[in-house]
Amino acid sequence: MPSKTTILATVILLVIMFTGLDYFFMYQAAQNLKTDEIEILGLTPVKLPYVWKITLLINIENPSDYVFEVERIIYKVYINGTYVGEDARESIVIPAKSKSSQILTLEFDIRNLGEAALIILSSNHIEVTVKGTIEVPVKLLRTLPVTTVSLPYTYTKVLEIA
Repeated sequence: MPSKTTILATVILLVIMFTGLDYFFMYQAAQNLKTDEIEILGLTPVKLPYVWKITLLINIENPSDYVFEVERIIYKVYINGTYVGEDARESIVIPAKSKSSQILTLEFDIRNLGEAALIILSSNHIEVTVKGTIEVPVKLLRTLPVTTVSLPYTYTKVLEIA
């Protein structure tokens, strides 16, 4: 008959082992979150002729059985290679085995863009690049954040301006 100490030690070891396995699987699942494409929904003037707004749609796919709370989506926007600005969206829940669509917006003043401003105002098309990271905390026992997985993305699209 095993002693109470042996039974207690076995139970503690099993709890630690299963907690570690759950953390490992959650970490692996967080690394498998995917962004397919970023769509540019629009580039519109807010205050003519200088302040404009770009609206983006990003889809984040979660193929795992875990629910993730994205801590933040950071996005930087470039037009024809010129940095326009950046912003972040915080606290987004992505259910298990689902795709979450998030609309991101950024207002910018084209007077700060130099030569790129002339291209925006005079061209029929512009090249928009969006770079950023999706930051997902990995939690021990699904409650205590231990580390963060950063998933970088870069997408470039040519936008036709009517």
